[in-house]
Amino acid sequence: MAPGWPTELGTSSGLVPAAEEAVEIASALIRCRSVTGPGAEVDAVARLDAILAAVPGVERRIAAARPDRPNLIARVRGREPGPTLLLTGHLDVVPADEARWDRPPFEPEVVDGELWGRGSVDMKGGLAALTAAFLDVARRGGPVCGTVVLAATADEEGEGRWGLPWLISDGQLQVDAAVIAEPAGLEADFDRVPVATRGSGFATVTVTGPGGHASFGRALGPHAVAIACRMQQELEERFSPSPATHWAFPDGPTVVAGEHFHGGERPGELPRRAQFSVSCRLLPGAAREDFLPELSAFLEPLVPSGSSLRIELAGELESWASGMSLDPAHPLAEIAIKAVRRAGYPDAQPGGFAAFSEGSFLAAAGVPTLPALGPGAIRGTHLPNERVRIDAIAASVSVYCEIIDELLRPDSPVVSTKGPA
Repeated sequence: MAPGWPTELGTSSGLVPAAEEAVEIASALIRCRSVTGPGAEVDAVARLDAILAAVPGVERRIAAARPDRPNLIARVRGREPGPTLLLTGHLDVVPADEARWDRPPFEPEVVDGELWGRGSVDMKGGLAALTAAFLDVARRGGPVCGTVVLAATADEEGEGRWGLPWLISDGQLQVDAAVIAEPAGLEADFDRVPVATRGSGFATVTVTGPGGHASFGRALGPHAVAIACRMQQELEERFSPSPATHWAFPDGPTVVAGEHFHGGERPGELPRRAQFSVSCRLLPGAAREDFLPELSAFLEPLVPSGSSLRIELAGELESWASGMSLDPAHPLAEIAIKAVRRAGYPDAQPGGFAAFSEGSFLAAAGVPTLPALGPGAIRGTHLPNERVRIDAIAASVSVYCEIIDELLRPDSPVVSTKGPA
């Protein structure tokens, strides 16, 4: 058990057994230091596989494009044919600078009703809640009809290649609807029910100039680093890739220039070369073929005579993914909104997920998807002292169980078209 559990929650907490199990699973996963990179998910996959193996009726398999980035896929078949529902979340987490944490980031602890630890929000708490709901259905003998699939995936926080995108492109997941356990909230738990997510576009910009002896300074014109710095500022202040508006994202797309920045060669020389990254969170409807031309058209006027510019998609990670938007009137969205309200968040309304969700890959494959329906708020992720409320984990389990029961029944509003994964 996570430290703090017996005294803070105990058996009188009011949590149903599935919710208590979710906290235990989340704690077990947090102890696995699955910081993104080669081998990150190996221990977490083994731990989760052991948990699933203990419940009869659960089919399990490992799927991996490379052995050091495994994905775990489990399935429970219903008593009758029907649609296939995917429950999915990623196992890898961003690094934790332990000196900046008030508590050890990989030693889960329950304090004041919150589970602390790296990944508690993004997204081991949500994945654990999915797992608990999945096991609850398995212990009940499976859904009434159809199939429920649980996929614990790799590499969402890193290159973005070896997890869900690969599983989809390789034909490993043939499903009819999907739920992803990214944190639903922006500022607080379930302050929205995301039915849309931004896409992402990553580019590398390289500026090359004539250089020269540093003693001449500005007399030789702006050097490559100076040009790149101006571009960086202009991009963040004025660049708005199309489309500029979407109902779920009133603030429009976001642009960050310079997550990576390299420039200059040696002391005494004006920099001849500078290179920096451009990271855009794009609105649903953005087109891949428009991204680089729009970026080039914006930056080219900033290149002085004698210097040159090269722009290309970033090569070290998944460089492009379109956004997605599910109609709030779609049955999957309506069921989820009602379930969230019944779980204790009566004001929940459809909205957008501020970050990027891998739901975009599923939507591109024609799968109706809820891109972020997990506990926690996105503003609390990728920071020290990450933590998630226990009652939000419990609410998530309730929501997932209701979605499973509503979709995997004889009169399901989701049509079975792809067969079981």
